[in-house]
Amino acid sequence: MLRQNGFTLLELLVVLSIAALLVVGASLALPSGAHRHLEQEAQKMIALLETARAQSRASGQAVKVLVNEQGMRFSGAQTDKKLSTGWLYEGTSAASTHLVLGPEPVIAPQSVHLFSTNGASSWIVTDGVRPFVARNTP
Repeated sequence: MLRQNGFTLLELLVVLSIAALLVVGASLALPSGAHRHLEQEAQKMIALLETARAQSRASGQAVKVLVNEQGMRFSGAQTDKKLSTGWLYEGTSAASTHLVLGPEPVIAPQSVHLFSTNGASSWIVTDGVRPFVARNTP
């Protein structure tokens, strides 16, 4: 009998099929660009809101925040004008919301609804005691 070196066509097809399934599974597990952009917007907004909340506590004056389609505008408590900002990514928007932060350590529960033009959605919420967090539902 002759000994053959190498792999059969069937063995190669099985290995390629397994590799293709792994690639498909990995690509489905990764978040889409829109969700990733909205997550970055939410993290930026959380950082700005917590900064404004800290400034409010330090100064003893409330900080008011207007969130709308163009971005966020902060006023009161000698807030840094750099806090007022637009969105990082085109297509991001928010339901018009007015927030009041501080100066008390406990504030009223508040939320902001962020969304993108392609249907991604996120909520930035606080119960008034804990810091702001991002959630998929209010």
